[in-house]
Amino acid sequence: MTTPPAAPTFGALKPGPIASGFLALARRTGQGRASALLRSLCYRLAGGRSGGPFDLTVFSGQSVRLHPKGNLCEKRVFTSDRHWDVPERRLVERAAGEAAGAFHFVDVGANVGLYSLHARSAAAAAGLPLRAVAIEPQPEMLRRLRFNIEASGAGGEIMVCPWAVTGTPQTVHIDAEAGNYGTGRIVEHGGGSTVEVAGRPLVDALDEAGLDRVDVLKMDIEGAEFPALEAFFATAPRERWPRYVIIEAGKGSLDQPAITLCRDRGYAVEGRGRLNELLALERTL
Repeated sequence: MTTPPAAPTFGALKPGPIASGFLALARRTGQGRASALLRSLCYRLAGGRSGGPFDLTVFSGQSVRLHPKGNLCEKRVFTSDRHWDVPERRLVERAAGEAAGAFHFVDVGANVGLYSLHARSAAAAAGLPLRAVAIEPQPEMLRRLRFNIEASGAGGEIMVCPWAVTGTPQTVHIDAEAGNYGTGRIVEHGGGSTVEVAGRPLVDALDEAGLDRVDVLKMDIEGAEFPALEAFFATAPRERWPRYVIIEAGKGSLDQPAITLCRDRGYAVEGRGRLNELLALERTL
């Protein structure tokens, strides 16, 4: 078996002057439909449809290599990190400001690490060290995640767990269809574009990282949230439960099993992002 060529070092794939100009323009846009249309135009003119990859600095100092074609979060951050998941980022920044000691962040379904690296910037802005866990089983996303963490010099702050979060230890199949990486999910049967990976409970990640509490849990695992959270709440003491939860909700109602489970355990709705629900643990049940 041949060894794949080494990836170019970070900085080798920076956008050229013209592309950088369009991306700078996209970052300066405001809110509303007209601004969104202008950002879409800037994305195309900056070469986003080529797929890249492109080396950028985002979130006030984090180094990432983005592949904007075939992964929605990379596309949106490539176009403008300032406009990406604004309510979620504000919650992370607020939580960092409230944290005592180190800022503890757990990223389940870490994708290419954008939430984890934003948490790093939020911790730095709050004058705190970061202790984070990024959990990502999908091989291509895992490769990109590790590259971005290394490029940012965050290896000592973000621990990577290369497995899926499940209710019990098991082997699972992940749909890893090329061109749709951001929606990889656990499927019942293998074959085709699926890959076989280990599945482990969330509490295992906290144990390995030595986290006795969690300031923010972000969870986006494409419909597998309920069994993962059900097992976690059943086994972890309340003091280990996250203060805040960012959980994928899509564009549907709040009557989803994982969100209902959190609310039954004492979480209240703090707000809503484009596709995520923002929850806070009430101090007493």
